[in-house]
Amino acid sequence: MQTAKTNTPNKTTLIHIADREGVIYEWYAQAIRTEQTFVIRAVRDRLTPQGTHIYEELSKSAPQGHLKLQFGCGGV
Repeated sequence: MQTAKTNTPNKTTLIHIADREGVIYEWYAQAIRTEQTFVIRAVRDRLTPQGTHIYEELSKSAPQGHLKLQFGCGGV
């Protein structure tokens, strides 16, 4: 993460998306420490440190934005 930030132009926003590594707390902590953003792909309704479930906590929050991504094929 730090290497990505160091090698990215100032006006570029990095958004990290994790799959398997996304359940590792240190990954989130590093993103927050280095002022980077991340997306959580939640397939399972895991427990939070407070003992509630992720989906329950997310339903209490207003959406922070909407982003539509289009992916091409052929090496794009």
